[in-house]
Amino acid sequence: AEKLEQIKQTAMHRPAGTCLYDLVPAYLERIRDLDREALLKIVTDDTQLFEQLKNYAMEICPDILEKILFYEDDLLAMDKLYSLGRRSELASSRTVLLKSGASLIIEPTEALTVIDVNSARMSASSKKKDKEETALKVNLEAAAEIARQMRLRNMSGIIIADFINMDKAESKKILLNTLSAHLAKDPVKAVVVDMTKLNLVEMTRRKAEKPLWET
Repeated sequence: AEKLEQIKQTAMHRPAGTCLYDLVPAYLERIRDLDREALLKIVTDDTQLFEQLKNYAMEICPDILEKILFYEDDLLAMDKLYSLGRRSELASSRTVLLKSGASLIIEPTEALTVIDVNSARMSASSKKKDKEETALKVNLEAAAEIARQMRLRNMSGIIIADFINMDKAESKKILLNTLSAHLAKDPVKAVVVDMTKLNLVEMTRRKAEKPLWET
């Protein structure tokens, strides 16, 4: 209501054809959902975007104004400093490597996104350990990375994850609880639905924008 009154008051003093209000671009709206405590800085080398960021933050979240920085260095471009090209490639890659030696294989389709936890790259030493214990350890690592990839790639709709098979009900419960805890940190609603009889974990994530692979 307050915004509407501001628009009406402004309209009285503007000529016909003037834009009185426009939707905020999605990249600015993301600031509203950021974890303020975890945020270190927002950096841009685009003058116009820098002004947009400052103006939007001033209105919505003035507490992060000091974290919005303008990058200016004639000797080193910002995209080189932060390896933005390489990071973009990794963010859209089909394969994501995990520290354990396992990997995620991510396959987006029209109906859903499939994520396979592949243990083929795990070291031989880890395979000698108790199978159940090792599988749970890798699955928990994969759960954290899956939640991160869902945010990073802006996945939405139905997401099916095929974790490494585990026999114990307690291990499965720990995995689902851990995955749910990671998804709860997502500013976009994401939930674990269930684990099927084939040990496939069903998840859903609300569609906020187009996924990274489309854009």
